[in-house]
Amino acid sequence: LPAMDDDDFRRGKPSCHKAFNEAAAILAGDAMQSLAFQLLTDQQYQPNSAEITIKMINHLADAIGVNGMASGQAFDLFQPVDNLTLDDLERIHALKTGALFNACIVLVTMVSISITEKEYNKLVRYADLLGLAFQICDDLHDMVAGRDETQGGVSGELSYPQKAGVKESKQKIQMLFDKASNELSDFGDSADQLINIMQFIVEAN
Repeated sequence: LPAMDDDDFRRGKPSCHKAFNEAAAILAGDAMQSLAFQLLTDQQYQPNSAEITIKMINHLADAIGVNGMASGQAFDLFQPVDNLTLDDLERIHALKTGALFNACIVLVTMVSISITEKEYNKLVRYADLLGLAFQICDDLHDMVAGRDETQGGVSGELSYPQKAGVKESKQKIQMLFDKASNELSDFGDSADQLINIMQFIVEAN
């Protein structure tokens, strides 16, 4: 949105506020967020117990609120960029992007009756690594395409590739991919789709 990232493109296509207008983009975001909770409470799509449904709603709300995406976006916009380290950027990305990737995995584990604690922890670590890899890949793609100059926020945003450089960012992405793959090694062929998601993100950027 113009008040935040103000990016003209998303994944190679015009951003919603560019393709339509800012009001349409805001309303689309509001509607999609509301739809997520509607689906979680619709027994047609989520035939779980009320207790599990409440836990899922609570986790998703936490991931998009002050303990997740909202705080990550605020830190990204308003933190003085001169003092930010790579560790700081990773923490911001863990909130801004990682929390939602984490939720995608955790919500699924909540409806699984056979998952062990060890398997759960491995899946959560995979999701955290995937979220960070996605954000670095996305920022790297914008930098290479010449679209990394942000205009939103008080002090502007600083991306991981801007801080670390292109070569180091690509090395970081590969390291995250290797770590994520290792977390899934015990799952065998059943983790192929999760590996494919990671590969798609890396190759698409």
